[in-house]
Amino acid sequence: MCSRLLFLSFSLVLIAWTINRFKSSPLDVVPTLNYDGLVFFNHSNLHSPSSETEMVDLVRWAAHEGRKMSVVGSGHSWSAIANCQDILVSLCNYKGLVALERTLGETSVTVKAGTTLGELNTVLEEHGLAMINLGSISSQTVAGAVSTATHGTGVKFGNMATLLTKLRFVSGTGEIVTISKDGENAELFPAAAVSLGMFGIITEVTFKVRSRFTLAEKSKQYGLHNCLDNIQSLALQSEHVKLWLEVHSEMCLVVFSNETSDDLRGDPSWMLQNLKVGMFALIQDWMYLIPRSASTVMRALVTYGDMLPLFDRVDVSYNVLNIPHYFPVHSESEVCVGLDKCKHGLLQLIAVAKDNNLPLNYITEVRFIQGDDLWLSPHYHRDSCCITLLHYSPDGVVSKLYFDAYYHAAKQLHPRMHWGKYFNLNPQDVLSMYERFDDFSQARKRMDPKSIFINAFLSQTFGF
Repeated sequence: MCSRLLFLSFSLVLIAWTINRFKSSPLDVVPTLNYDGLVFFNHSNLHSPSSETEMVDLVRWAAHEGRKMSVVGSGHSWSAIANCQDILVSLCNYKGLVALERTLGETSVTVKAGTTLGELNTVLEEHGLAMINLGSISSQTVAGAVSTATHGTGVKFGNMATLLTKLRFVSGTGEIVTISKDGENAELFPAAAVSLGMFGIITEVTFKVRSRFTLAEKSKQYGLHNCLDNIQSLALQSEHVKLWLEVHSEMCLVVFSNETSDDLRGDPSWMLQNLKVGMFALIQDWMYLIPRSASTVMRALVTYGDMLPLFDRVDVSYNVLNIPHYFPVHSESEVCVGLDKCKHGLLQLIAVAKDNNLPLNYITEVRFIQGDDLWLSPHYHRDSCCITLLHYSPDGVVSKLYFDAYYHAAKQLHPRMHWGKYFNLNPQDVLSMYERFDDFSQARKRMDPKSIFINAFLSQTFGF
């Protein structure tokens, strides 16, 4: 009887803990915590302007008083890159469509910077349009997505900042500055497109868009080493390709997506997907409490739990490119290497996990991105293989040990880190990764001469 009560008590505590993990996800309009709950956003000096005039007045006052400020988006980040213990600015009251322009051969949309990608998808759908490519998450603000070079997958598609044609800022001097790819202040565009919040408050973004389209998505399972041996050819087999690897079971799921004119079909059950996510969260908590069980549990989930699911569906583009039922709260870090170094990078990942006996309780995701000419883009002048490490530990300690160990093991591959995920870089690291960093620094000083948009995290990372 006593053992049954003990088991019941333990189960109730575990369920309550798991529910709390979902509650800690940033669902509020202005987040209090980042995605994994390890960064706290102080609301004691929070400003939520509803007009550019209010932003201009706020920035000019802050510059005069020698204050610091950062703009926080949806909180979907795994670092303190957008945090500031002085003035925090949210654009939750500044969102919506500004303009839709159709010219010969090109269509563009301008939206206010606080608009989320999900809201943008809805606006475009109403006009028979769509984003050319998207990442997995729709809750991010458009400003946050482009500023951190957020990306989807496909060797012929760049990150979201490459879709920009124009940006509008309130600079560090309180001036309205427009930066266009082929027009006004074009010399600043390669720096401004991926600026990590260091150029000022983005107020509007203009994207190239296209007509609404549908994608056919299929998945296929491979043995892990068979997948790695053929990874470059797999990356080229479809317009959009991503991989989910599970190290313990040595299995790999490859997801292929291509544009199609077929009728919509195969939409998964929302109730079933939510049930799977909830069950996975419970199992994940068990793996955290008993780390030695991780390898056995993950193998069982792949073999019996449909963790690497086979599917075949056709849906509108944003429903395929975005993941509607995201995983429970966790930490992420992403290492981007050249496409030709993808296999080597993944073999190093497997070695790091096994040599350190790490209790990996998540899959690893691999995506592919076209190179670009944006100075702080992780994909600057090279097509990239982006290796996303996912892990869950409530205090983040084990996750960060895992992430740091892999980054240092991969250093010989000249990696660059995803700015919106966990990274632990110093100014020397940044200088070695980004050959145009000095040019970026000069452009940043022009936009923010008093460095009011340089928070403690940015100062530590970049040496400003």
